[in-house]
Amino acid sequence: MLEAQRTDGGSTEVCVIPENRQCGEVADIRRAEFAPGGSLLGCLGVSGRLVLWDPADREAPPAAVDGCYTDFSWEEAAVPGRGGGFRLLVVGAPCELKLLEVEASTFLSLHRVRECPSDQLLEAVRERDSSVSELQSVRVLSFAAGLCCVLLDCDWLLQLRWQRAGEEAQTLSCCRVQLTDRHDAVHHSVCRETLFVLSSSGLISVFSISDGSLLASVDLPAYLSSGPADNDLVSSPPSFSSFCLLQVSADLSTAVAVDRSHTAVAVDLDHYFRMYPDHLLCGAPPSRPPLRPQQPGDQDSLSRSNCSLLALGSIFSTDRSWEARLASMYSRAQQAEAPSSSTRTAGTSWSSSLLHLESQQASSSVHSRAPHGGVTVTFSAPESSAPSLLTVSEFSAQLTFVTPGNTQTTVALWDLESGSVSYHRAEGEAAPVQLCGERQHRLLLKSSGVFLVLFSVSQQDLLSRLMLFGSAATVDAVCHLNSWGRCSIPIHALQAGLKNRQLDTVDFYLKSKENILNPAAEQLAACTLSLSERTYT
Repeated sequence: MLEAQRTDGGSTEVCVIPENRQCGEVADIRRAEFAPGGSLLGCLGVSGRLVLWDPADREAPPAAVDGCYTDFSWEEAAVPGRGGGFRLLVVGAPCELKLLEVEASTFLSLHRVRECPSDQLLEAVRERDSSVSELQSVRVLSFAAGLCCVLLDCDWLLQLRWQRAGEEAQTLSCCRVQLTDRHDAVHHSVCRETLFVLSSSGLISVFSISDGSLLASVDLPAYLSSGPADNDLVSSPPSFSSFCLLQVSADLSTAVAVDRSHTAVAVDLDHYFRMYPDHLLCGAPPSRPPLRPQQPGDQDSLSRSNCSLLALGSIFSTDRSWEARLASMYSRAQQAEAPSSSTRTAGTSWSSSLLHLESQQASSSVHSRAPHGGVTVTFSAPESSAPSLLTVSEFSAQLTFVTPGNTQTTVALWDLESGSVSYHRAEGEAAPVQLCGERQHRLLLKSSGVFLVLFSVSQQDLLSRLMLFGSAATVDAVCHLNSWGRCSIPIHALQAGLKNRQLDTVDFYLKSKENILNPAAEQLAACTLSLSERTYT
């Protein structure tokens, strides 16, 4: 187990959407998420008020959804063949689901498409367990292409398919998910049709969302304490407080869990299941050739004997000497000493054992950058803050800490390969914003607009890249939004503009050099005065 380096790095805050009159209620925002494409923004307040608005349109009034709500989720991918605007799934106060359709034209218009009352949700649970009398909580885990995954009372996993307008939601499956330890579940995360449940003790249980079957388990404390003893970088296992947040990368190679004391742990799941193959419960049994050959042949031939022994799991050898026997026994002993390496090869991913992912063909070329044995880090954030938003890739993890009222918001970027941590501390009230369908965007909503946080990228580097890979109009718009003066554009941007006959790029370059090509009026006046004084003297 390694401990990451804790260093501060440079960051740049870039305004991408200008100030809007609706940005003034940042302190009341509990959750904010952009619709796919980033055209509409949904904000859920602490009081349960849900407001939808277009941040780019300063004149359009917001649309408030009637009622009090606890959760909402935009539809990631639209149903093929369905027209209309965006669809939004909201959770009402009495544990009911509502499907809304939002159309953005001159004004935002909301249409309530369908409802799924709490009685219908309770009936789906009571068909499996008649002892359940009422529902306490409802949470939307995923919503894409008309299919949603809902968590009921932190124990029941319900899949619903929203059909055409006027039809009720179709219940596809309802199953109970139970942890393998006695601790309570503190966080649920769905990634690629797989449910990951984190307990307060650090045990991750992996379930199938279709039938609720237990696929695998990950014991974080045991893995962290299993590092090699001869490694000088290994320290004593850290003492974690109660875990509270979990996220898995899109390729299912990396898992990151955070506790309440701002300590995080990153795990390479492929290496974990190579060390603990028994924890992968969904591994397919090894396939053997059929006992009866497919083609007829001589029953007494050596090839027929070899085929029969292979079907029984044995190896046929014509050499019956003691040396051959000893070599075979030695080979079997070597395989028995390292069952993990014989069970899973280093090049295959553990996700290939998930049968419901066979159609997606999980790539084995992507590997986690988390060190073997796990790595931990303690983030430098205010004690009153709590981890709010976590995104993970195979390279890095991004975590946002918020305080009550969004007064002190800290964004941390953890590089899993180098172990370094970069921080961005927002000035004033700032609420983290999610972008539906995207994971690695770092957006903050302030009273002055929506800002994008960039790490290890200076203002000059950003504008140079926009000039090379974008257009001069984009660079000019970014400079105008952020009140940046004329920047110094590199000479190779001018060369590319001349070669490709991009007049806007050439014009922008010349304007950026205006102070050199066209001296200021006061400089000319000073030069004239100096010459006149010399003449008279």
